[in-house]
Amino acid sequence: MKNELSNHGLFGNAESGNIESIKSVYEMQKLILQKSHERKNIHRGIISFQAETARQKGLNSKEVFQQLVKENIHILADKNDIKIENLKWVAAAHNERGHPHVHIMFWDDKQTMTQSYVSRKIPNEIRKQLIKSIFAEELSEFYEEKKQATISLKQVTGEMIEKFEKAVTTLSPKSYRELEGLFSCGETNLSKWNGAFSSAELKALSQELFALKDRLPKTGRLSFQFLPPELKEQIIKVVDELISSNEQLKGALRLYVDSRLRLVDAYSGSQDLHEKASSEYSAEAKKLIANRILKAVKGLKTKDSELKRFEYKERMKIAFTRELALDVFNMLSRMTSTNQSSHNARLFTNELSKQAQKEKAKELESAGGDWNGENDYET
Repeated sequence: MKNELSNHGLFGNAESGNIESIKSVYEMQKLILQKSHERKNIHRGIISFQAETARQKGLNSKEVFQQLVKENIHILADKNDIKIENLKWVAAAHNERGHPHVHIMFWDDKQTMTQSYVSRKIPNEIRKQLIKSIFAEELSEFYEEKKQATISLKQVTGEMIEKFEKAVTTLSPKSYRELEGLFSCGETNLSKWNGAFSSAELKALSQELFALKDRLPKTGRLSFQFLPPELKEQIIKVVDELISSNEQLKGALRLYVDSRLRLVDAYSGSQDLHEKASSEYSAEAKKLIANRILKAVKGLKTKDSELKRFEYKERMKIAFTRELALDVFNMLSRMTSTNQSSHNARLFTNELSKQAQKEKAKELESAGGDWNGENDYET
């Protein structure tokens, strides 16, 4: 893409310090050779686009390419540790069919010692930063898609597991213990709980969660990341079964992976990287589901603790009732014993009184008197 009234299209700030069209190719060649002799590294890079992408971005003239380089040249300086005020550069845009691109040569005008090595990560970092800058609007849409896909995945997973949590956490301790026993022995007839476990999907999930509860660590943070490998495998197996049995969850996972892949494709067109990333993002989505499952299992552990406290209180009530009954029995026993002794004493006193009366009457009769009562007598 040539400059006006010229046989070349060079532009940059290397000639005068201002970003403008370069007048002479020959003079620019001499300048770059001189800088090289001054032990300055001359860097060269190419920013290229697919034809469709260039069309969408309106990259169809030298002026547009010049503006693109002007807006992003600071990235090249920053990633190569060159102060922007010391950066000199020259560029040329080629509207090559199917491969529009711009060549850039740049250097640090204050460099005094030649560098013997430039890390390969530097051009990779430049490429990523250029993509973020040039495609900021498109990437913003991709990141929003990723955000919404993550929300959708968590929401669908949450709706499934919340049904289980609601069905279990509202149970009385006695019913919870009974339900746990049914799941542990593989029972499927759960009609007693008013249809709370009516769906086959929820029954299967409940069975797996109750089984996981007893395998998980008793202490420590309950997070997928910190579980031993064998437990991770068991939980991912539960996740896979959930996904295969629920089309809505399957769709949410697919949406999550696709949204992440669009970001990968924005940064790299490699098919191998695309396939590798697809597998990684699928595993990432499953970890999100796994952590939601672990949260539900944590709720079961809380329910177990409540049950233990309830059972302890029940045992204490029984023990208190037995002790109270024993105290009442002992008291009644003592009262019965006391009453019997009093009765016997009264019987003995009455008998003795009658005998005394008889003897008193005989004494009076022999003395010529009459007996009139307990203490009254006449002589």
